Formats: sequence, structure tokens, C-alpha cells
Amino acid sequence: MFMAYYPLPKNLPPNFDVLIPFHQFASELVAELARLKIKILFQNEKIFLVEAVVIKPTWAQDWWPNSARLLLEGKAQAVRFLKSHANFGHYAPAEDSKIGKSLLKEIKNLEKKRIELGSLFKFSYFSWTVIDDSLIFCEKPYSRFPSGWHEFNEDKTFPPNRAYLKLWELFTVHTLPLDKSASVIELGASPGGWTWVLSQRFKKVYSVDRADLDKKIQKISNIEHHIGDAFQVDCDQFKDCSWLFSDIICTPQKAYDLIEYWMKNSRIKNYVCTIKFKGNCDFEILEKLLKIENSAVLHLYQNKNEVTWMRLAP
Repeated sequence: MFMAYYPLPKNLPPNFDVLIPFHQFASELVAELARLKIKILFQNEKIFLVEAVVIKPTWAQDWWPNSARLLLEGKAQAVRFLKSHANFGHYAPAEDSKIGKSLLKEIKNLEKKRIELGSLFKFSYFSWTVIDDSLIFCEKPYSRFPSGWHEFNEDKTFPPNRAYLKLWELFTVHTLPLDKSASVIELGASPGGWTWVLSQRFKKVYSVDRADLDKKIQKISNIEHHIGDAFQVDCDQFKDCSWLFSDIICTPQKAYDLIEYWMKNSRIKNYVCTIKFKGNCDFEILEKLLKIENSAVLHLYQNKNEVTWMRLAP
């Protein structure tokens, strides 16, 4: 999708919101804002200034609600303003700004750091950037981690692929209410990255795939793997499960149909499913999913051209 570039308006409203698009997904954010009828005041590949939004858009990596603008009259003025805050600030570059780089030499900056699994990071900070001759700032950004940057200190030895990072992000950043005594099922599990994570958080993990799990994953005692088609599973064989997880590669409609089948035919109330796109985001399917009670759609930092749909029991 072609993305227009707007000049920074001279007369911005007193307050507006800032959205940081996910890398390489700015056009998806443009399309989402158009569907939501939210006016874009300024945009480039790294940052959007928009009218106020009610909730963080799916394709926004970070959200700075109730942001404001300070017209820069000189470096000393900007330094005084940034140092007047009790908390550290986090600088998110919106462009190659000489002013922004110069200011960073004068103040302490809260840098992005890799996350440890299970991190309880709760540091109060404000976010700021420089566009042209304006300092744009937000006193209380949405993300717990600066810029919504969710890179982990990875386990590069045991997991068979990097898909496990999606669950690490969910369990660390979004802190799902997990019951360690529960049994869960994962559909389309091979080679077992998700299965490995789930085995550490639940009493029993049933996995289903036409292919075997990675040999290291197969040896984990609380995993029971079933060879078969994930779309042909008999729900009655897994009556003890209270969660369903799926990272299957399939069309959004097929994923929706699978979710609908399990919701109608099983007792499971908690779902975490990846909805994958081959081309543009299928907003119609996402709207259908969001009509399901107690559900949410997230684009995780670890997601690519896909989103994560969740439905939790009340």
C-alpha cells in the first residue's frame, strides 16, 4: 500500500496521540486507522501523530496518549524541559534529527534493553522525540517497556525454532492468568517451540500435528503428542483441557472456522491462536473474532505478518 507523507502541521491541536508502527507494518496501521476513522495529523515510517484514540490500535507497537508539542526556541530550553521531569525520559527517534542527538548528550536516557522471561519491569518514564523544530512528548506512554520494544534474552540452545518467543511475550508482557494445574492442547505443534513453553506452565500438554515433535521436546514427561490432522481432532478426547493454543499456518478463514468449531463443541474457555496473513491484513476476520465475548486481537512484537487472537474465560 502506498503511504502518503504529511508535513508536520504548524497548528497542531493542544493534545493528540502518538503511535509507533511496527517495523515494516506502517501501511497496515494506515489501513486500520482509516477503518476506525481516526485522522492522521502527521506520519512517516517511524511515527504517527493522530487524533485521540480510545484503545491501542492492533498495528501500533506503542501508543503515547495525550501527547503534546513544545516548539523549540533553543537547546537550553529543551534541556531544561527534559530535566524538569522527576522520571527518566525515553527518546524514540522519529527522524534523523541533529537536535535530538544533541539533546541526548545532555540528559540521561532510558534505553531499550532486552527482557528477561518473567520480568516485572515497572519503571515510570516519559517518552519524547523531535520532529523538525518541535519536541513531541508524552508523560505516560502505554507500554511498560520503552517503545513497546519486546526483544528477549533468548534461549538459543533448546527451542527448535523462534516461535516460542510469542508465548514468552504473552506470558511476560501481557501476564495471562495461568493455572499451573490445568491441562492444555496445542494444535499444529511441530516442531514444538510452543509445546516446550507450555510444558513449563501447565500440568499436562497435549500436542497434535502430522509430524513428530523435536526429539528434545518429545522427552519432556508432561507432553503427550498425537500424530494427526489438527483440523480433524475429536474434542471429546480432550475433555480435561481448559486452554487451546494454536500457531498453525493456514488462511485466516480456516483459523476462524477451527476456533468456532472448538468453541461450539468443547468445554474450553481460554484460547490463544495466531491468525496469519499471506498478503494484506484481513480486517473482516479480525472484526468477526472481536465479536466473540472476552476476546482481544494483538499484534505482538514477535508476530510477523500475523496477529494473535485471545479469548479468556470471564
